Amino acid sequence: MKDKALKLFSDYKYSLMIFAALTIQAIINLTPMKGVGEYLYVYYLVDFSMGKTSRLLVGTIVNWLTDSPDIDWINRFVIIFVFITIILASILAGRIISGVKQELKPHALVFALFLVSGPFAFANFTKFMGFLDIFMFLVALIAIVFLCNRYLQWLVPILCVAGVFIHQGFVLSFFPLVILASFYLTFTQERKGERKAVFVLTAGFTAASLLYCVLYGTDTVTIPFEKMCEIAQERASYDLSDTALFNLGFYFYNHVPSALELSTDQYADLSLWETFLELFKFTNITYLNNFRGLISIMSLAFFVFALFWIIWIRCIKNTENKGKRFVYACFMLSTLIVPLYSLIAVDYIRWIQGGVLTQFGLIFFMFFMKDEPFEKAVAQIGDFLKNKKLFLVLIYLVYALSVQRDISG
Repeated sequence: MKDKALKLFSDYKYSLMIFAALTIQAIINLTPMKGVGEYLYVYYLVDFSMGKTSRLLVGTIVNWLTDSPDIDWINRFVIIFVFITIILASILAGRIISGVKQELKPHALVFALFLVSGPFAFANFTKFMGFLDIFMFLVALIAIVFLCNRYLQWLVPILCVAGVFIHQGFVLSFFPLVILASFYLTFTQERKGERKAVFVLTAGFTAASLLYCVLYGTDTVTIPFEKMCEIAQERASYDLSDTALFNLGFYFYNHVPSALELSTDQYADLSLWETFLELFKFTNITYLNNFRGLISIMSLAFFVFALFWIIWIRCIKNTENKGKRFVYACFMLSTLIVPLYSLIAVDYIRWIQGGVLTQFGLIFFMFFMKDEPFEKAVAQIGDFLKNKKLFLVLIYLVYALSVQRDISG
């Protein structure tokens, strides 16, 4: 019995360490929290009975599980999914580290240390409790697992469609992890035909569902705005403010706020292009109001992404295979999604988080695939840093102790 317990601990020791670190981080972040904020609570009060578009899938699941989704129930629901995600991520990362070549294991552990630290990875799931990002990331993790199974891989397109219906931001936040991993698999030697088919179906289904939600989604919401507010209020456990109800008009009725002042009595029904322009103006005015916060956070993000770029550039140099070179270039260029998304969304910390977690996901996926150019790149970077441990510690401290997570300061 003791031998079995020791073997089990040996097999999952890295998973347990990652789980412990992420759990402590989550508890520290959740302790001062008052739960899901009012403006996010409304996400859990609306469902597909009101329309068939993005941002309604999670609410549909909630209202299928309970007729009275009071705020305490929603808080428990979100926390449960946070820990489901932490458990799955810990098991996957830990098992991958266990399978890494012995000489590369210290390097994999360094990546794991960076993964569980800093302002742009898992911390945001609990720091911004209630955002739908945790559900999108969980979908992406499950999709990555399914990609590695000959039979389950065919469910990946459906999972990605579910990601879009959780929130259309899935396409720019965590979908790149899934589609880039799928793209990489098309260049492997095994089951090329199947993997190309899965890649094409995943890209096609996701693009089609996104276009549907963007172009026609609000048209499927046939009940009046006032009726949706009434239903949400009936399901809520306290009186919702105008600010909370405004979110329903903004997301499901194209009620766009004035670029200068966010208030429920200043909106207009605009076309898709006019909506984009108003969002662009509103976003940039918000940035200008706190230029110092924007610069500090974007500078740190650029520093973090530059570290990933070094890895992928080394991978490109380590192979003569043109296909794989293109894949590594796509891995690197996927980080450019963050500044593009930030043009129309003020909560850019979330999009940085998506970019960072995508990069970490790709790195651990490469470890799992035992990709030769990648392993060589990691070894080369390890050799460069062998006598520069103080420099590595400094990089880690800059990353881990940069705790500013919003634009308020």
